[in-house]
Formats: sequence, structure tokens, C-alpha cells
Amino acid sequence: MPITPVVRHAPPSSPVNPPPKPKCEFIGTIHDIREAFPARTSPGYLRGAMQGEGVVASYQNRNDDNYLYSLNAQTCVIATLYSPETKTGALIHFDHNITDLIDDAVNRALRQVDPAGAGRVNTTLTGGTWMLAGERVGDCVKEVLHKHDLNPSWNEWSFSPCTEHSYGAVLDLKTGNVTTFEHRGNLVETFMSPLLLQATTNKGLDAPDLERAKTFMQRFKLPPIAQGSHGFYYVHPDGHAPITTRDIEKFRFDLHRIA
Repeated sequence: MPITPVVRHAPPSSPVNPPPKPKCEFIGTIHDIREAFPARTSPGYLRGAMQGEGVVASYQNRNDDNYLYSLNAQTCVIATLYSPETKTGALIHFDHNITDLIDDAVNRALRQVDPAGAGRVNTTLTGGTWMLAGERVGDCVKEVLHKHDLNPSWNEWSFSPCTEHSYGAVLDLKTGNVTTFEHRGNLVETFMSPLLLQATTNKGLDAPDLERAKTFMQRFKLPPIAQGSHGFYYVHPDGHAPITTRDIEKFRFDLHRIA
């Protein structure tokens, strides 16, 4: 049975005339990726943020692909940022709680979403357990957003630790509305495997897209790390040497601008 989200509302925003909050709708459990999109669109691979990366795009009135999305948030957190003035949005799939790297990703996203610095940016967070080795990924992301005077609304799910749940989100670039959902684990494999297969065979992708897929696979194979009160540590410490600055740098979030 799907877990009904508990929607917690953020405190009032600091600007005198805050932008209207986007609609954030939970549509339950989906079995086909097209169920999360208007008119059951089959979404393009490259408009989706994979684990540890982000995508940025602007609304185009002659384009049917006015959306960004991500899947498979379990311990991860999916953040959306959207400017109703520029109709530009970013969606980032945060897979760790390293504050400096989260802040760097938010800074770079804001420079594209709100280049004039008007501050009229709506944000939402969607997540699974929100935990990584006992560290709360969602709280860290929320604190970074607050530092930038952004007050996200967020959906938080709690569930039995014996049962796996995966969540996804779709950002509508025309309206800023966000659709969230639960999905079965095999949906990710069914949807993403063709892209990753193309990357391993060097077939069917342009050079930048091929590089993006390869970078994702390299990152996905890294041993996960987390930031705690005593510094950085490996989530599974078996036989690993102490974490270096170079190790941490490998977990920087790549942002991809989508035409």
C-alpha cells in the first residue's frame, strides 16, 4: 500500500510580496512513468536528473518538453527551484548531506533560475527516508535553502525500515507546479537501462550526453560518504583509507542545462 505523505508547510517567506506557492500534488503510486506526465507523455531521458546531478531549463512556448523530473528518491532528496518571472526551473537530486557541495549546487542553480537576483524563487523538497547513515539529508538541504532566503514546502514520508519506497517528482516549467509520486523500483531499471546501455556501448548518444551518462555511472560506483559532527566518513567503512579533499570533490553535483 502507498504511504500517504504528510505535507508540512514552511513558515512565511521573508520578501514583502512573496510569489504564490506552486501547487504540489501527490498522485499516489505509479506503474508507468507516463502516468506522472500530462497526456501520458513519454519523457526524454536527458530531462531527468539522475542521482547526484541536476537539470536546468526554461519554458519554451513552442516546445512540448516543458518539464524536468527525477526518480528513485529513497534516502535522497529531490529539490526544485522555480522562478515565475523567468519561467526557469532547476531540479536537483541530492544524494548526500555535504553542506558545502549542496550550497555550491544551489548557488549555481540560482544564478541560472534567477540571474537578476530578484529572490522570487519557489522551492519544494521531496524525499524518502531523508536519512543517510543516520544523517538527515533533507534537513541539510533545507538549511542551505533557508540561508538563501528560500523557504521550501516539502513532502515527508515515513515508513517501515523493512519496506523499500521510492519517490519521484516532476516540475512543470510553465506553471512551476510539482507532481510527486511513489513508484516501483523496477520502473527505474526499465526506464534508465537503455540510456546507460548506450553509454557503455558508445552508441546512440551525442558526445556531451555520452559523457554525462559515463560520469553518472562513475559516481554511482563510488563508496557513499556522509558529513557528521566529527567530519566526513564512509557510510560503509570496510577497508577504506581516510577521506581526502579529492574524494569529497568527486561528489560535487553536476548541473546540466537543457535546451
